[in-house]
Amino acid sequence: MTNNRVVIAGLGVVSALGNNVDKFWEACLAGHSAIESIPEQWAHYYKSKSQSWSPLTLPDYSVYGLTRADTLRYDRVVLNAITAADDAIADAGFEKVEHDARARSYRLAGVNRDRFGVFIGSGLGCISSAFNNYVPHLLGNASEDLFGPDPEVRSDMTAELRTNLQGFPRVSPFASVQSMANAIGGLLSIRYGSRGATETLIYACAAGTAAIARAYRAIQTGEIDVAIAGGSEYYGDRAGGVFMAFDRLQTLVSSEQPPERGNCPFDEARTGFLFSQGGTGMVLLESESHARKRGASSLAAIKGMSITSDAHSLAAISEENNAIELMFRNLLRDSELQPEDVSYINAHGTSTLQNDPIEANILGRVFPNRPYINSTKSLLGHTIGASGAIECIVTILSMRDGKIHPSRNLENPIADLKFATDVCTAPIEFAVTHSFGFGGHNAGLVLQNISSET
Repeated sequence: MTNNRVVIAGLGVVSALGNNVDKFWEACLAGHSAIESIPEQWAHYYKSKSQSWSPLTLPDYSVYGLTRADTLRYDRVVLNAITAADDAIADAGFEKVEHDARARSYRLAGVNRDRFGVFIGSGLGCISSAFNNYVPHLLGNASEDLFGPDPEVRSDMTAELRTNLQGFPRVSPFASVQSMANAIGGLLSIRYGSRGATETLIYACAAGTAAIARAYRAIQTGEIDVAIAGGSEYYGDRAGGVFMAFDRLQTLVSSEQPPERGNCPFDEARTGFLFSQGGTGMVLLESESHARKRGASSLAAIKGMSITSDAHSLAAISEENNAIELMFRNLLRDSELQPEDVSYINAHGTSTLQNDPIEANILGRVFPNRPYINSTKSLLGHTIGASGAIECIVTILSMRDGKIHPSRNLENPIADLKFATDVCTAPIEFAVTHSFGFGGHNAGLVLQNISSET
């Protein structure tokens, strides 16, 4: 079997801490967090227990050649993926050659289209478009009756409906394609002309990590040479419907704590995760031989991957007999490493009551050598399907600079592990980044620092 070495050549990010990799990384090292009170209008629809979230400042799409028509035609989760992918491609040093100006499609110079793939992870895909088209479909006829020619038809009910429907003026003619989860990968494939496998992995919170793992395996085994991979998530419904769903499940950070303190993975005071409006992480992967032929330098190599399933619950981790430890054992075996070879772990670290102690206990068993551990979600909140891809980027940057960002608000750790509570400086040769998702999905990657080789 072919066993190509796989390298990561480029990075792109859209996040609450910045839509530029350098600015994002600077904010991470400074321990910054983007946390605000939820929009006041959400209270009109639902009285939530959690009152905080991490909002996302959207990129300037016009910088990437995207038009107003594109913003009407495609979900923001797709547009964000395009901007991050464009940045990753540029970061990798590929020349983007215009193919069709009207379609805003390109070709990557020196890349065989038939051996170029796209692997995208997401939790809920284009759910904002689904919401935004369903509301006018559901209430359209009623609105005509209520707001028809009779000017005397007025009541609190009609005023409320009018307010709601003004935010959803009509069903888009692109509603069907707008709402497809695979639209993210499909549009990236169209934009860059890739004709290899285009896969969309709906793995909940493990989606981004799993997508990069699948891309890695496809290149390692010789199926393709180059891949864009990562995760994208965005929740733009004006009523906060996704936030409400998680709040009803009682998984979000409690409003009883000060907003700036409540998000505290692996801390005794944790109450739930900080809901993020979204984010995107994209990486450009290629075989090492392909990178060498074009004279490109690489940021890191992927040493191994593992994906398992708990077969237990759609919304909870089994306290015993889960497949998380199996994922870590398989990951080390696939990487041909021993636990002591790993010096840094970017943990899943959600700040939920159940998940954190299970994760901490397993990390302590599998890695008794006590590597550095932190949680990027302590800064960003939980970006669901994008989280693993963004955390992969953080892990690469940590290896590159020999710096580990602090886990915010970690004052009373739940376990005796080597948590990074301040910026830590240390050489990192091998690092692990991993994710767990609703449905029992577990995914992990081992990354290798190759800076000394280039």
